[in-house]
Amino acid sequence: MVTSHYLRDGTRGALNAVRHCKFREKLFLDEEIPEVNGTNSFAMDVISHNLPLVNDISTIYEMTAAGKRAALLNDLTFLAIPPTRDKTMYLLSGGHLFQSMDEVITRETDVRLSRRPTQTELQIQPLHSR
Repeated sequence: MVTSHYLRDGTRGALNAVRHCKFREKLFLDEEIPEVNGTNSFAMDVISHNLPLVNDISTIYEMTAAGKRAALLNDLTFLAIPPTRDKTMYLLSGGHLFQSMDEVITRETDVRLSRRPTQTELQIQPLHSR
């Protein structure tokens, strides 16, 4: 975002406040806060914009207590998940999905074959040489 400012004497977080947001040189949107639910949530509607390929934009933001987030970040069960998730996402990005990893994958199935596959049929052929 290049610039933003409140219109009609609006202030940050105030009900019915309208903020004009300018992106790049010519793109903009005006967003309004039509609903505030204490410190738990608020809604935001885009009331005017010139963004391409967009008709309507409306969002609801919900805030959770900082204590709950801190408890989650200290939970050993939760902390065990991100490294595996991150490694998996890395392997699925950047073309790795179609690159041979030179690893053997063994899987048990209930599939019955009418003939035994040849060694060539069982091998995964790389798409390109390294």
